[in-house]
Formats: sequence, C-alpha cells, structure tokens
Amino acid sequence: MNLADRGGASGFVGTAWGQQCNTWLSDHTGAPIMWGGGNLGTIRRVIDVDALPGMAAFASARALQNPDYLLEIETDDGMCLVGADAKFSVETAKPRQVSTVIISALVDTPGSPLASLVPAFESAIDGFFLSPDFELTDLVLEGRGGIQRVSIDASDVVRIRPDIAAMFDRPDISQAMDVLARIDQQPNAWTTSLTIALYY
Repeated sequence: MNLADRGGASGFVGTAWGQQCNTWLSDHTGAPIMWGGGNLGTIRRVIDVDALPGMAAFASARALQNPDYLLEIETDDGMCLVGADAKFSVETAKPRQVSTVIISALVDTPGSPLASLVPAFESAIDGFFLSPDFELTDLVLEGRGGIQRVSIDASDVVRIRPDIAAMFDRPDISQAMDVLARIDQQPNAWTTSLTIALYY
C-alpha cells in the first residue's frame, strides 16, 4: 500500500473520481435512479455537501462523517433527501455515512450550514455510494479482494462507467503513462482500461 501511494497517488485518484461523480450527478439531474434493492426516484437537486463553507468543521466537531452529496429525489411517496458518497474503493464505504441518521443530524442540528438549503423535507431514505464500474469493484463486492471486508451490499452501490482519459487528464501524468505503456509495448492500453491506468 505504501509503495502504491508514492507521490500521493491515492489522493489524486480520489479527487479525480470525485470530479467524475460531480459530472455524472450533474448530467443525471432530472433522470431516474435506483438503489438499495428497490428504491426508485428521479434526481431533482444535488447539493455538494463537501463544497459548503464550514461544513467539514461543523461535522467534525460533532463526530459526524458527512456524505459528499445530498440529493433531493422525487419518489412515488413524495420528495425525500438521500445521501450519496463518492467511493473509488468500495471497501472503505460505511453504511452509516449515507444513513438517515446522519442526514437528520446534519440537517436538523442548530447551526448546520445545510439548514438554510433544506429548510424542510418530508423524509429521508438511506443512501448509496458512487463507485467505478470496473473489475476491482467486482472483486471487492464478491469478497475476493480489497484492503478490508466490504460492509455494504452491491445494491447500495451505483456504478458509474469511468471516463479514463478525463480522470488522468494532466499532462505530466498522462505523458508519463504513455512512456511506460510504450516500454511495455502496450500503447494506449491505459486509455481503455481503468485497471491498467491504475497500474501505471
């Protein structure tokens, strides 16, 4: 793990995946979504919780691990709040982070930066995680890989097809990856496989 993280690789990949999730949620506002083995609704609004000034300090002071996003989703039963969190490595996902308990605590606690954004909501539903649709997610959910045993069900994961070129669209990184791929006589292989891109 230490070798793989040289140069801050995990931080870079996590940030890049967060940007992918931002784009996906923006593109899917107004579109239907299913999660949790039976929850179905239409995304009406996306609140980027991590981007709210003071949110990190507010949550940390109360031992609350906030989800990356709060979604207003319209269901047959009305409008509800749903937590969603970007998780590149699904084995680190914890159900509590997107639970109704956390959502209620974040919204209802006096002084919350979220209070004015969602002044009233009818209900909340346990949320989901946004993870890449590729081989390593499969392995972890099947219990055959990962740093630790996965604690969520596959139905709690909304899988997103990654835009690999966009994730590594930084000249110093992509050019170095090109050089390594040519040495291995695998030109352009990393542009079509996220697993190979992570290797380089």
